[in-house]
Order: sequence, then structure tokens, then C-alpha cells
Amino acid sequence: MKVLHYIPSAKAAAGSYVSDYIVGVVKSMSERAEVHVLTSAGGARLGNSEMHVWRPGLLPFYTGRRRLRRLLSALKPDVVHIHSCWSFYAAILSGECARMRIPTVITPGRRLEPWHYSHRYFLSKLPKYILFQRNMVVRAAALHAVCAQEASDLAAFCWHPRLKAKHSLNSRVVETNIFDTPVSRGAPLVADELLKLYQKAVDSAPFPMMSADELLAEDWLIMTGAADGSRQTSVPGDVLSVMNTLDGKAWRRIFLHSADQGVLDFVRRGLGVAGLSVPPLAVDKVDRFTDGLNGRAAEKRLPGRSKLSRLSSDGELSGRELDVCTQFVSVMMKARKACVSRADFVGLCRALRLGGYDEDAVEAKVRSLGLSRDAAGLLQVLKERYGLGEGFMFSEPSDGKAAGKFKVKLFKSDIQ
Repeated sequence: MKVLHYIPSAKAAAGSYVSDYIVGVVKSMSERAEVHVLTSAGGARLGNSEMHVWRPGLLPFYTGRRRLRRLLSALKPDVVHIHSCWSFYAAILSGECARMRIPTVITPGRRLEPWHYSHRYFLSKLPKYILFQRNMVVRAAALHAVCAQEASDLAAFCWHPRLKAKHSLNSRVVETNIFDTPVSRGAPLVADELLKLYQKAVDSAPFPMMSADELLAEDWLIMTGAADGSRQTSVPGDVLSVMNTLDGKAWRRIFLHSADQGVLDFVRRGLGVAGLSVPPLAVDKVDRFTDGLNGRAAEKRLPGRSKLSRLSSDGELSGRELDVCTQFVSVMMKARKACVSRADFVGLCRALRLGGYDEDAVEAKVRSLGLSRDAAGLLQVLKERYGLGEGFMFSEPSDGKAAGKFKVKLFKSDIQ
């Protein structure tokens, strides 16, 4: 695993009684993983880690931000660990990581507890909370608490130190008590716990780190595994060669993402059809956060129920035509609110492939619901990503604005 630690000042951390554990942890972690340190004050090299000096004075300008982006693009860390919370530069780093879809872990260092939060509250803390602090906490892949009290306070962190939030801004709080043992003996233990936390954060959101080759492999495995009987598709040779180059981390991400999307069985079936021997992953035994980190909305928020009720009550359609229309409208409405899954698309694809329905009746009903343009875009996505032939479609697909909107929506929703 490749980890980038952001320490505002390595010299200050080494000279602080509270923060000196960071130096020991980074040194110990550098013996177990590839570790890089980003700091603004420089300092001695920490163990086997590589030091990168960041000049904050250049940060507010375009040149400074560009240098930061180049560094992140060159390093390509699996996770960025930010040992700061009230720093404007930490907020900029957090924002750049979010833009590049790199998971971040934040260690506030007890600076979000009420006794620290209340100091210079109106002059400093509240403006920072409004400008960037809340966003940092919300979008972090995990929060690292150094003691039980801090973990409790982070779970109830609110906009005012005397108030307790009913709903946590970020429920992914993991406690690693650094005060139980001396730094010399406890640093290796804390480093091991943090590495487990990094892996948990990465496994909880596999899609952002998937490469184009991994997405291509997943698409073809789903297409192959979801094909019916004699309609099984064969994986092209160039795609097979791409699959053979994927390493264990890549297949881990594919398995986890396909499990999140409800298509893991199709992926495994596709591997068998393609004749690929990939070590299986016990997805249900992988330690992950379970609070919807992949960003999918709750099913109860599903809009468009009026359209679904109109389909079931107007009596114009019945049998296969009603089933196809219901599935189609359901997928359409879920996609609009980012609560759709790949399993929904595969189910719709299989329903269309079965045939035996009146295509003209379905097209007329979709047109009466005002979904003709969106239907053309959705059918284009089914054609490109799920191998649906035009002979199974009830209308012509279109690779226009509607299809483009669908693709952007699905990508932002961590679907495909």
C-alpha cells in the first residue's frame, strides 16, 4: 500500500509531547508500506519514508495548486492521511484528493473536542467550520481518534461546541489509543492499526480507484455472465489480454464493486466462461464500513412513484409489456436520484432479451410518460456497457445529450 502523510510541520510534531507519536508511527509504518510525507517545514527523513516539502506561500495561487496536483498525480497514493484539521492548506489538500477521488483519513489530534473548538470560536473556528471544516469531515473516508473521549466527541461533533449533533457528520470513526503504551513500544502497534484502517477505507469505496482497464474487464465479465444460454458472448482477445495484466489489487476492487452493485455472481460466471483463473475473494469477510460510503441514495427516496402507479392502474398494458415498462421506468427514476445499481441494469437487459413483448405498445407508453428522449439515452448505455443488441430494443438508441447525462450521473454515483 502507498500512503501519503500530510504533517504541517514535521519539526513541530517531533518537538510536541502530544504529537510526537506521529513521527514514531510514520517511521514504523515505512517499514511495512511505501510511505511518503508531505510537509511545509521540511525536516529529517522519517525512517524509510520519502519527504516532500510543500511551500504554503504558493498554495493560494494557481502555481501552488498545480504543483500539488502534479505531486498527487505522480505519487498516486492509495490513501492520504491528513494530520491536521483547522489548517486552510489541509482543506485545500482534502479538496484536491476529493477531486482526484483519493480517499482521505483525518486525524484531528483532539482539536475538534469542545475544549479546543470553543477557543476563539467566533473569530476563528466558526468561520473555518463554515468555509471548509465541515466539508473536510463529511468527505473523509474515515476519522482517526486517538482516545475514547475524542471518538465520542467526533460522533457528536456539531457547529457549536456546546451542542451535540443528533446525526454524526461522519460515522466512520475509528479509535486507536496512543496513550496506552510508550511511543517506542506502541508505534508499531498503532502503525499496524492504521494500515488496517487504510485498507478498510479503500475497500469501502473501490470504484473511485478503479482504472479504465478494470472497468472494461468488469463490463465484459458482466456481459458474458449475464448472457442467456446459447447467447453467451465471448470475450475478445484484446480484452482477455487486458484482464491477464490485472493484479490482485485490481481484482479485489472488481469483486468488491460488483458485490456492492449486486452483480458478483455474473462476474464469477463470466470468469468461468472466459476461462480465467482468478483467486476468489470472500467479499462477506472483508472488513468494510457499512454506512453507504459509495454514495448511493436510500431506496425510500425513490422519485417517480406516480409514473409507476400510472402504469399499474391505467390498464392499457398487461403481461410482458407491463413488466418491461415497469422495470424500465424504475431504472430510469432510480438513475435520476443515484440510487440505481448495476443489478437493475442487468435485470432490465435480461427482460428485454427475453423478447415476446409488443415493442410498439411499450414505445407508445414510454412516449406518453414523456420519457422518449431519456429512453434513447438509457438504451445507448445498455448497448455500450451491457451488450444489448438493437434487435431487442423497443426504440432507437441515441448517443446524444441524454446518454451523456446518464453516463455522468452513473459515474458520479460510483456505478460505472
